[in-house]
Amino acid sequence: MSGKYISSQQESIYMKERNSGETLADILESDLLPLLRKERVLLGLTLWEYFDDNYPEEYAYGLLRTLQRCVANYKLEHGPSKDVIFRQLFPAGIQGMSDFTYPDTKITITGVKFKYIIYQFVLTHSHHKYAQIIQ
Repeated sequence: MSGKYISSQQESIYMKERNSGETLADILESDLLPLLRKERVLLGLTLWEYFDDNYPEEYAYGLLRTLQRCVANYKLEHGPSKDVIFRQLFPAGIQGMSDFTYPDTKITITGVKFKYIIYQFVLTHSHHKYAQIIQ
């Protein structure tokens, strides 16, 4: 009932029932963490189904969100690291990139080896390119 407070006696009965028996933390340590260590791709829903199969009617479906948080925390601490991506912005007219290439193609002119490099300039926003052969 909304608007009514529980008495201290009701609170103590509730807490006694809540603290009696095996706690969720015990089951997480004994059952679920070995499963997560073995198969790191398991989801909270899969683990809740494991609970439902092995401990029928002991744990409500409301436990699902708790399991999902536990799995997410476990994967953060023990899972593979994620790639870090730094997005780059190239505003128009601000930046260009310049590079030299040393190609392996051998060119001869009238039997004489032509030594050259290729210079390339790219506008980063539009990707317009300019290239020139330099002797």
